[in-house]
Amino acid sequence: MAVQVDQSPLLQDDLVLLKRQLEKVFNAYGLIINELLVTESPAQITANQNDYDPMAAGLLRLTSDAARTVTGVGRGRDGKRLVLVNVGSFGITISHQSVSSAAINRVITGTAADVVLATDDYMSLYYDHVTLRWREIT
Repeated sequence: MAVQVDQSPLLQDDLVLLKRQLEKVFNAYGLIINELLVTESPAQITANQNDYDPMAAGLLRLTSDAARTVTGVGRGRDGKRLVLVNVGSFGITISHQSVSSAAINRVITGTAADVVLATDDYMSLYYDHVTLRWREIT
């Protein structure tokens, strides 16, 4: 059974208007749809990372060559969400408020202590524009 779609100019104008309205809402909250859907597998972490730069991804699949520490995460902006997943064999520690990273890149963990991501563990973060920090969310 074929489905017919109305291609009238009125419907097309409505869709364009809807798209513009959705873009305004997403922009108002600092959300970019593509970032929420992007998964990256960055290069293996081979040294402790200060101000780790996750690019524009919404989900990072992390690996390391040994137990490593990430003291902060770059590219924060209000409302940005980020999931860190350890898909490697070694623990990756996410530091709580480490002074080794710039203040705007620091992470506030839910326990107020460093968190070790063991194999297959993950951490969800969002960027808080009031405190200018990444915050762990559960």
